[in-house]
Amino acid sequence: MKIYEIEPKEYLLQYWEGPFGTQENFKSALSLIADYVEKSKYKRMLSDHRNMIGSFISSEKWIAENIIPRFLSAHLKAIAVVNPDDVFSKISANEIIARINQMEIKQFASFDEAEKWLLTK
Repeated sequence: MKIYEIEPKEYLLQYWEGPFGTQENFKSALSLIADYVEKSKYKRMLSDHRNMIGSFISSEKWIAENIIPRFLSAHLKAIAVVNPDDVFSKISANEIIARINQMEIKQFASFDEAEKWLLTK
């Protein structure tokens, strides 16, 4: 996982590539993202999951209880998610996104669609 500041468009880009290994590795990566969000000035994030591999459904409750509150306290207001190609990652993403109602979060089939929507927020 990598995080980039897209300065001219004023958003954070998180890019996932390949398998993340264990659920603990996944949680560590999300904690790093939350740390970055808390320290940044950005209120929008694009999460590119196209190349993510693996299920993270067992971390769903942990994300809702630990990561989303941190995003909200950092005033993150919108997240655009580019859907993963991997079916297990896609199922996991769908499950987690369905539980989040405290901020605008929307899924997209392409990066361009996701960025276009995000820039309107």
